[in-house]
Amino acid sequence: LRWLLHIGLYQIIYMERIPDSAAVNTTVQLAKKSNLGSLSPVVNGFLRKVVRTKNSGKNLPLPKDKTLRLAQTQSLPLWLAAELIELRGVKQAEDIARASNQSPPFDLRVNQLRITRDDIKDKFDQANIETDFIEGCPNGIQILSSQSDIRRLPGFNEGYWVVQDRSAQAVTPFLEPCSGEKVLDACSAPGGKSTHIAEL
Repeated sequence: LRWLLHIGLYQIIYMERIPDSAAVNTTVQLAKKSNLGSLSPVVNGFLRKVVRTKNSGKNLPLPKDKTLRLAQTQSLPLWLAAELIELRGVKQAEDIARASNQSPPFDLRVNQLRITRDDIKDKFDQANIETDFIEGCPNGIQILSSQSDIRRLPGFNEGYWVVQDRSAQAVTPFLEPCSGEKVLDACSAPGGKSTHIAEL
């Protein structure tokens, strides 16, 4: 019951594309299918009260305890909220938690042995896919357009780029690998930094 209420509450409070009525009705139906049928009126009444409170413009009450409040508002385990506050203070803990809940950018590392960054950007432009260079990553490009299947992006089959986060791209240049060296990547999976080392 608690998990069903969590799902219903999340949809009502945070999701923009799901109508409140659909969130309530679906949660009630799930209660009935989960052998919680006798509690479905409780689910219905509770979630409808939340909808009324939200629509009245009132803020839903939050815990006064800073750890509980951070855990609840940023969907963190209680232990993590407590540790973040202890390590960084309330303000920075909130900033870190908020940043952790953001969708990461979609970054590519251009294979400089096959194509230049300018040339692959031109190919994306021709395909009407919006991109931008990543500052501080000489081979990095960020895809700004939403994409459902990366295999259809220009250069995928040719090996012109790999998907690699900008923070991972920044690591390998510090190694300053030289031709002829043997480098053991002791934490390789799937091998983005290994291929970057080989390219450099």
